[in-house]
Amino acid sequence: MRFRIHELARAQGLTTDQLARKADLGYSVVKNLWQNRTPNPKYQTLRAVARALGVTVEQLEDRETSSGRVVPAYAPAP
Repeated sequence: MRFRIHELARAQGLTTDQLARKADLGYSVVKNLWQNRTPNPKYQTLRAVARALGVTVEQLEDRETSSGRVVPAYAPAP
């Protein structure tokens, strides 16, 4: 599963380190999520990141449509 953490954090002007501090998580944990290197992160980790970004866990997720285009999980499918 892929996540939009990098996109959402950048939109708020947050660096990896700032997000890690805000979410009260380790830098390497957030960096791996940021770079989509964690295939099955713990829900509590995603919840901490989501809270720090002011979104839901579902809004962190990316999903692919049948056309292969990636859209946010909370956006209505075309």
